Formats: sequence, structure tokens, C-alpha cells
Amino acid sequence: MLENRTAPKADEEQLHKYYRTNKSAILLGGILAVIFLGIVIMMILIGRYMNQHKGQYLTQGDDGAAQVNDPNDAIIHSTTGHHVGPKQ
Repeated sequence: MLENRTAPKADEEQLHKYYRTNKSAILLGGILAVIFLGIVIMMILIGRYMNQHKGQYLTQGDDGAAQVNDPNDAIIHSTTGHHVGPKQ
């Protein structure tokens, strides 16, 4: 007849003392994933906002218009002319 040994009773507190669990790593990974996802969503929202409020044409005012208070005087003193063109 073969002799069988029963497994010794293990103390759970002693096992947890020597072996680490993965709970803290899973929690940290979940928190970092939520933060990363939040940053990506914020970048998308900021990009959409900037794109919608950018405008389609690039406008430049006259150089002579900065020194005068009256719009008619600005036309008289203008040096470059008014340039409006689509953005490239």
C-alpha cells in the first residue's frame, strides 16, 4: 500500500505577507488608462474647437490705419492696400 501525505494547513496571513497580489497593479493601470483617455478626449475637443473658430480667410489690415482715428484718414494714409485671400 502507498503512503499518502496530507497537505499541511497554510496560514493565509503568512501567505499574503510573502506573496504580493496584483490588485494594486490593476488599480494603477486602470487609473492611468482613464487619465490617458481623458487627455486624448480633451485634445480632440480642443482641436475641434480651434478648427471651428479658426475662420476661412486670412485678413490683413492696412499699415497706415494704425496711427489714425478716422476710417477715411486710414484710407488716405494707407501704404499697402487691403489684402484678403483664402488660407492655404
